[in-house]
Amino acid sequence: RRRLSSLTSSTMRFARVLNQLPPWLRASQVPEQVLGFPIEYRHMIRWKAGLMWQMRELDEFEFVWSLDTDAFLLGPLSYDVFAVMESMRASYGYIDVNVETAQVADGLAECIEDFIRGNGTEPPPLFDLFRRGTPRRWDGSKFYTNFQIARISFGRSVPYRKLFDHVDRSGGIFKHRWGADPFMFIAATTLLAEHQIVHFDDVPYLHQHLLSNLPAQVAANLTARDTQLLPGTPRGMRASAATRVSSATTSTDPERSGSTTPKYGVTAAAEGSTAATSGSSTATAVDAAGMVEGVAAIGRTGAIAEGLAPKEDEEAE
Repeated sequence: RRRLSSLTSSTMRFARVLNQLPPWLRASQVPEQVLGFPIEYRHMIRWKAGLMWQMRELDEFEFVWSLDTDAFLLGPLSYDVFAVMESMRASYGYIDVNVETAQVADGLAECIEDFIRGNGTEPPPLFDLFRRGTPRRWDGSKFYTNFQIARISFGRSVPYRKLFDHVDRSGGIFKHRWGADPFMFIAATTLLAEHQIVHFDDVPYLHQHLLSNLPAQVAANLTARDTQLLPGTPRGMRASAATRVSSATTSTDPERSGSTTPKYGVTAAAEGSTAATSGSSTATAVDAAGMVEGVAAIGRTGAIAEGLAPKEDEEAE
């Protein structure tokens, strides 16, 4: 905690998270490893998808912005992400859509269909865009929750809680390693209206194999070795999902513009309290030399979290 606090002039607060199995699961029912993922990882999934929202430490806030310890913003943002969320009346913001690995989603699609049938309703139209096959089932699409911005009231809402409880009580998180990524995607597309989901598609960002919006002036100064160490070709969302999510989250609300407008960007800035800019504008507002050094260092070290791990004589919370 001391080392983390030393890295910022802002006030940092820490909360203790306890890893405990839910009362309806016995330890003998939970494998120590699932496809290489230890039980501690699955505790993290359950916390991220469900328990986090109930923490009293969040009571005074309206939004939560969560990033993994190996997620990197490759430059400063020229706008307030929370102002964008508020101006769009949004409840969930994401950076990327991908496909979940089938082995760690075994039975999740069927669990969700059971939930929908149990409520006696038809699949919500937005979620139905991501159902395939005969019979139709969730197609594996997921958000990368290593970057997510969410309205806390969404995670605390009765419908969200019902969905999480249904998934949680099935035991799939611990038995099969069902992830927070697909759960958040399913929750958002099942419970939210189209305009309530925002794609932050201009953020210069790196997380493991996802590299988005690397500014041109930075890329031009990377060495051949730096380029080899970075995760493949810079990309955004998986193309098929990108088309569906982008069309689904484009605003046609007449109260905002009177016509179809971009889901995110200048229109939001005009309504919000701070300015939002396009990816190209954001890219030119950063320190290119400093970013080149930072990107290259990230490629060499793999994850900055290794340098922030608590020492043995420090308390880890």
